[in-house]
Amino acid sequence: MDVLIDALQQVVRLKELRRRGWVREQFDHPESVADHLSGSVLLGCILGSQLGVDVGRLVQILAVHDLAESDPEVGDIIPADNVLPEEKERREREAMRKLCKKFPKGDVIVGLWEEFEAGETPEAKAARQLERLDLALQTLEYEQKYQKDLSEFFDFVEKEMHDDLVRDIFFALKKRRPQM
Repeated sequence: MDVLIDALQQVVRLKELRRRGWVREQFDHPESVADHLSGSVLLGCILGSQLGVDVGRLVQILAVHDLAESDPEVGDIIPADNVLPEEKERREREAMRKLCKKFPKGDVIVGLWEEFEAGETPEAKAARQLERLDLALQTLEYEQKYQKDLSEFFDFVEKEMHDDLVRDIFFALKKRRPQM
């Protein structure tokens, strides 16, 4: 029981782990990783059926896609860290295996994370787009609040917008960006 509780406490700390891209921008009270997970899951609930995927599986994938960041040796790795994608994936895979072996049926959670990382199933493809759409929505919020040009975040997100619905939403919200 102690091992499980320690692992659950580790995951709950995602509520306190601030997303490093926003910390780098020096925003007051930046979004946490748990905030991002919550926003992504909500987008999955709201838009999943319109994307023609298994909404339950989509939501599960979105709920666990950043769990590896709860490991203090991994954290929230951002592009500015210049960590090679292979190294990021290696660190996160190791963190997921270490964490999830403490959970009942943790191999299922690792499998969901691996599905997201591989990005081959319809649900994983939708998950990647929706977690990036959540990033775009947060970016717009910060641009409006701080009157700061955050184009690099929109450019990063745009690369993942493939589904017509998600692309339409993304470009419609880009039109709401404040004039800088």
